Amino acid sequence: KQPVEWLVGALRQLGVRPSALPEQRRRQVLAGLNAMDQVPLRPPSVGGWPAGTAWLTTSSLQARLRLATLLATVAAPAALDRLAAAPPDGRPDALARLLVVDAWSARTRAALAPLAKEPRRLLAAGLVSPEYTVS
Repeated sequence: KQPVEWLVGALRQLGVRPSALPEQRRRQVLAGLNAMDQVPLRPPSVGGWPAGTAWLTTSSLQARLRLATLLATVAAPAALDRLAAAPPDGRPDALARLLVVDAWSARTRAALAPLAKEPRRLLAAGLVSPEYTVS
């Protein structure tokens, strides 16, 4: 997913309305998009932004992780409640449902499992998982 597509999807799935965020948080979100080189309404050329794997660089993934961590802190309580309501061993599946991911790969599930007792960290990890980032 391109950064804006990823961000808009994450905001919707987490029940976050950008207009309801404090000004500082909105600036942090825009700074995150800037760090991923995709600021809305400011394409690098008249051709727009690159497509495909151009967004899968180490620096963009680090920026995405920072932004995912921010999103996990501002997620609507209902989204976190859905994760917390599941038993810890069922939280990766609850996260998949929340993020509309069909299924986690064995490697992703193994990476998510140790975070199951910490819903915000689990959520941030899910947002940067290959299954969510590329789907």
